[in-house]
Amino acid sequence: MKYALLLAALIATTSSFAQSDSISEAVPFSTNSTHLTAWNGSEYVPIFIKGVNLGVSVPGTFPGELAATSRDYKNWFEQIHEAGFNCIRLYTLHYPRFYDELKSYNEAHPQTPLYFFQGVWLEEEVPNYNHDLFFLTNYFHREMEENVGAVHGDIQIGQRFGKAYGSYTSDVSDWCVGYLMGREIYPEEVWNANASHPTFTQYNGAYLSIAGADPAEAWLVAQMDSLIQHEWNEYETMRPVSMSSWPTLDPLPHPVETHREEDSAQVDLSKVDISKAPAGLFVSYHAYPYYPDFISATPQYRSFSDQYGMNSYLGYLTDLKNHYPNLPLIIAEFGVPSSWGVAHYSASGMNHGGHTEEEQGVLGARMLHNIETAQCGGGIYFAWIDEWFKSTWITDPIEVNSSTRVLWPNFAAAEQNFGLMGYEDTVATWTSWMTPCVGCNIEEVYTKPTVGLFELYLETGKPFGPDDTLLIAFDTYGDTEGEILQPNGDSLDIRAEFLLEITSGTAHLQVMRAYDLFGIWHGIREPDQLYHSVPSATGDWRMVRWKNNSSVQDVQYIGNLNVAKGFSKVTSTDAVIIDTNSIHIRLPWILLQFSDPSHRVVFSDDVNTAVREYDTTAGVRLQFIWGNQSETEANRVGWTNWNVVNQVTQSEKTSYAIMRSELPDLPDFTLARKDAYTGITGSSYYDDVEGVLANDEQWSHGEMQAVLVDAPTKGFLQLNSDGSFSYLPSDVWDGTDEFSYKVISLGDESAVAHVTLSGDSDLETVLLTVSPNPVSDVLSIQSSLDITSVELFSVGGNSVLNNSVNASNYSIDVKGLAAGTYVLRIAMGEDYLYRKITVL
Repeated sequence: MKYALLLAALIATTSSFAQSDSISEAVPFSTNSTHLTAWNGSEYVPIFIKGVNLGVSVPGTFPGELAATSRDYKNWFEQIHEAGFNCIRLYTLHYPRFYDELKSYNEAHPQTPLYFFQGVWLEEEVPNYNHDLFFLTNYFHREMEENVGAVHGDIQIGQRFGKAYGSYTSDVSDWCVGYLMGREIYPEEVWNANASHPTFTQYNGAYLSIAGADPAEAWLVAQMDSLIQHEWNEYETMRPVSMSSWPTLDPLPHPVETHREEDSAQVDLSKVDISKAPAGLFVSYHAYPYYPDFISATPQYRSFSDQYGMNSYLGYLTDLKNHYPNLPLIIAEFGVPSSWGVAHYSASGMNHGGHTEEEQGVLGARMLHNIETAQCGGGIYFAWIDEWFKSTWITDPIEVNSSTRVLWPNFAAAEQNFGLMGYEDTVATWTSWMTPCVGCNIEEVYTKPTVGLFELYLETGKPFGPDDTLLIAFDTYGDTEGEILQPNGDSLDIRAEFLLEITSGTAHLQVMRAYDLFGIWHGIREPDQLYHSVPSATGDWRMVRWKNNSSVQDVQYIGNLNVAKGFSKVTSTDAVIIDTNSIHIRLPWILLQFSDPSHRVVFSDDVNTAVREYDTTAGVRLQFIWGNQSETEANRVGWTNWNVVNQVTQSEKTSYAIMRSELPDLPDFTLARKDAYTGITGSSYYDDVEGVLANDEQWSHGEMQAVLVDAPTKGFLQLNSDGSFSYLPSDVWDGTDEFSYKVISLGDESAVAHVTLSGDSDLETVLLTVSPNPVSDVLSIQSSLDITSVELFSVGGNSVLNNSVNASNYSIDVKGLAAGTYVLRIAMGEDYLYRKITVL
């Protein structure tokens, strides 16, 4: 049993004391040259940001709907903290339910709260916008006022379309680390601002200033200064601010960049004077390994490496941070998508897509380690959930339009698959497609069209061996269009647009030549590429390929599908899973050139017209050829159209589990705050069960342990690992004392926190002498008041002497006691005095 608790139980008289919390109200967060920092009552201590971007475009909705529910937020906060992220980033104002739920969550988890960056969106679609940033000033100021008011729970916004509104009454400012303003500004906006306002080259604000600047830079500094002023004037507090940027606008030279628009404008905030800004400024960039091309192509960057090999991304981050030696650099977006398709290649292998969910998690952790290695202040992972509304250039030409894109997930499109959380169709079921054929190579076929995949499940009459080949023909049009010949010249029973050839180790998806869309985005087309199906008998099949625009790799053979065996680990991009007596086939709709599966729309363009054309289909007809056996049915695989998404459930992607396992390897943040206890008297024994950890925080959900650093000099302290402590004033107590401690958690230790103890000395009331101390034979006690009794305790809380006295002087023979520290309790009527003595 702990000494403090034993001794407390032995002491009959207790006193009430108050603890005061010294959190700085005015500037709770600031910055140094490398990190954001948090005030602990004595100093600002650095934080390594391990954040995640919180988009809320749940399936079936667009960003402006902000459709996430209170239950969504509640579940997300739990999962985000469970993963080990310490903060989230909002791009824009959310509905009040976000702030309500965040406050509820943090009040329920006071020692492991979830912090956030509030975004302040810079409008880009306003009437008559001339792409001059100065035109947006009034719009931006309105956004600032609304967002700051919402953070402080102090604003009412009337109903409006496409933006959040409502009554904001939850003050969550205690958990707001800073404001991350703006968006990825386009080079044209910088050019126009500079050209239209050539004399606006300096700004001298109340908190931020800049001189010798381009007009766009001065305008951005003025906006950040305006936000700081507004929050201080309204709420007498401030926090760090930043303006979103991206490599396209970085201030570094990139002579190897072939796309000159990617290096034609710059914004340099290294010149900002922050000497009047107590909360400081941080620089933030959305930075990915694959774009622009100069990140892969610059020889200096390619000379960098990490444990995985050559890493030009690390080289770029290092160069960027070197340009900002006096400001922290936060990588406010990083990550790779778990899409089947690749939208851009990287020299480091961290491509814009083409990764499994497992690779997505591994590479996400790799990038965050790179961010730390480059001396950045942390990173904010992109993104929390997959977002179906996103468009990707390489698949855009095939899709119908944005209005129906939100109804189905394109698992091949990079932009839709950045999330650590995905969504699974939990309503679609397997349906028998053919008459069972006992003893046949294929005994039964089941089909399952889901929101994102066309799936087939084949029960086989024998194992699929190394010498076997299975052909599956897909007729996605009508009965009269499509290719009728196999590649070997044999006839098919149906006309088909696609042919899937499966062996024990390969799966090749081929498209009939007329329907081959290779190069469509680039406008590169051979005469026999018609972009729609026609009756054909050429036997000309081409691997499904996508033409990329990367100098690293020009073509992705996306039709070269992944094959897994049932006994091996199946990944998210496996198209064919072969087991002992079954074959499972999974194909994203876009690979079958469905432009909108929610309405059974297929791509069917007339190359001679200026607009894209599409057609609807009754479904998919199939033929299976295995050896000398062929199976087909007259009926098509059909499904019911949908206009709302109510058949999916959120699911954790494999990348989430990997990030959860990897995040603890990166710096954690434990905040030990200064404490002050008052009301202590020289005649009292103090026991604080709540402890010094009560107002401390562990941002990664770790268990905290208190460790003593410097002991008090005027009393006896017992500090327990749970933060509870006991304090006994000594005979030199004069009304003040102090000690210090730090917190250990998840391998991390906090900065040292100081604890002050204060109260009355009581020396004017009782004159008490206990000597000699240390003592080896006889201890003499002399008091100005009669002593009722004397009791002596070991440090273990055991009573070793208890005598009645009823005199003002008393002696104790200690020669029979073991050497060590003891506590002497001297009773004077109903009052007690305590002294610590040492027996030699």
